[in-house]
Amino acid sequence: MSYDVAHHVGLSLEEEYELLELLRELYRQEYLKQHLVKVLPVMAEMETLKDRIQLNGHFKNLEGFNL
Repeated sequence: MSYDVAHHVGLSLEEEYELLELLRELYRQEYLKQHLVKVLPVMAEMETLKDRIQLNGHFKNLEGFNL
């Protein structure tokens, strides 16, 4: 089960090999959990940044901001 998920959670090639070397499913699941705990805050920050960039584009269309 973890092998199916591992390819889609953004593991690097090295991390995928490390996961393959783990012999027990429980260890693989814990490895994936630790990876997601590390990656999710980064992804959330990227979404916030994407929203800010989108807002910046909307301000260009407002009247009264011509400098």
